[in-house]
Amino acid sequence: MKKLLALIIAAVFVFAGIAPAKADLTYFDSMPGWSIPLTTSAALTVGGSIKAGGSYTLTLSGQCPDNTAPSAGLIYETTDPATLIASSSLAPLSVTTAAIQSGAANAGATYGGIITCSGLNYKTRFVAVTFESAVGSPVNFSVFPQAAGTAFTTWGIADGATSYLVTATPGGATCTTTDNYCVINGLTSGETYNFSVVARNGSASGIAVSSGPVVLREPVTIAVGLNGGNWRVGDTASAQYALQGSNATPTITWYRCTGVVGAMPGIPAGDCSVVGSGASYVLTAGDVGKYVTAHVFVNNTDPQGQMTASSNTAVLASGAVAPAPVADPAGKPTIVNIPNPIVSVAGGTEVTITGTGLAGVTSVTIGGVPAIVVSKTDTSVVVKVPNATKVGLADLTVTNSKGSITSKSAIIYTTNPVIKVTKTKTLTGFTASQKVLTAAQKTAVKALITANPTLTILSCAAKTTGVAASKSELAKAKTLATATCAYAKSLKKTLIVSSSASQTLPKSKASRTVALTLKN
Repeated sequence: MKKLLALIIAAVFVFAGIAPAKADLTYFDSMPGWSIPLTTSAALTVGGSIKAGGSYTLTLSGQCPDNTAPSAGLIYETTDPATLIASSSLAPLSVTTAAIQSGAANAGATYGGIITCSGLNYKTRFVAVTFESAVGSPVNFSVFPQAAGTAFTTWGIADGATSYLVTATPGGATCTTTDNYCVINGLTSGETYNFSVVARNGSASGIAVSSGPVVLREPVTIAVGLNGGNWRVGDTASAQYALQGSNATPTITWYRCTGVVGAMPGIPAGDCSVVGSGASYVLTAGDVGKYVTAHVFVNNTDPQGQMTASSNTAVLASGAVAPAPVADPAGKPTIVNIPNPIVSVAGGTEVTITGTGLAGVTSVTIGGVPAIVVSKTDTSVVVKVPNATKVGLADLTVTNSKGSITSKSAIIYTTNPVIKVTKTKTLTGFTASQKVLTAAQKTAVKALITANPTLTILSCAAKTTGVAASKSELAKAKTLATATCAYAKSLKKTLIVSSSASQTLPKSKASRTVALTLKN
């Protein structure tokens, strides 16, 4: 029906020379079956939600062509624009609105309005409504071939989704998850696959997103960083490396260089000499004033099988006290260290950035993509990293009102799943018959959302104990839980929410307890 409607509307557009106002809500001036004169003095408009399962309003309003008030008004509706005639009328409206329930996704209807002026009928512009899917589509869908016939897949969270289905073609291997990543098993090395991901919420599904052809070939990618800071003789320098796509044990070699060494494939360039091996190295007197760096190598022909860490800080003299971070004279932020730079391409990992001028941070980007700022002081800022479309090194940029500072190759993306933090908050004081939130309860929910800026999933459950609940009591409990989640969603549109009610209620039936489970 949507395709038929689109063809008819397209023909009208060509004939009338007009354009749609919105992809799923289209106004146009002509329709087969109605020869009543058009008036632009009156309007038929749509408000509310046209998402599947939502509700919207039709409003017939305006004046007669002679600027007098109409004596009557009717709205007509049909699912077939070619037969839009008076016999398909709804209840008459006169400058009022009526609620209409949205149908299934991609279905729709077409409406027209008639006003009566001095015994003559005039029609409004027609409006075609196509119901939008209640579930959005994932973004940045990325596939990372792995060893042993597996693929790690990840994507950006879809609006309204509570789960995701990923499918590999050919073969039909799948994985289902409530997270924004999963691993598909049972694939064949060397085979070309097309992966797709679809977001779901109950029986509703969004539009599937495809990866395009992906050859399942095990890559070898190395990213390596140093623990940073102002080193002194006797300190231990550690190599923080991530090895993707190989089970081989890497060889780590430490170099002492006379100048700054940036991250690069291959051994460090410049005047450098080998001083040690292994995952860490203890600085000696010979390192004073030099730049110490690490090189990680895997015995593989892939050019990404080796990587040198960035070395930008000279070793201090023996016994010297590491200087305190020096603030930028102009007030721009500075970056001293990022102690936990290894993160997941799925996003969501929290990293800490230390430095100066960070209390006024206005944005942090990683690989050019904004990160969520969780907390900040003048000397540190904690961010939740965005998802990425490739593994390896990414630049990190911190910005405040005075300027920006970029740390090159500061973050190491891997295909390890993100470590999720779960927090729980219980709100009490709900009465047995309550269906809506009080002002105090709304304040408590708002405080909960504000205190957890990285919140992505919210589950509202009316949890009770005691004797079994009746159907009506259980319905009230779920209504309350739903109202709680709905209010939370109104505060933060990106929340994925769900609500439920337990099967038991307190014997006194005097109160409900709504437990909000927060998942970062």
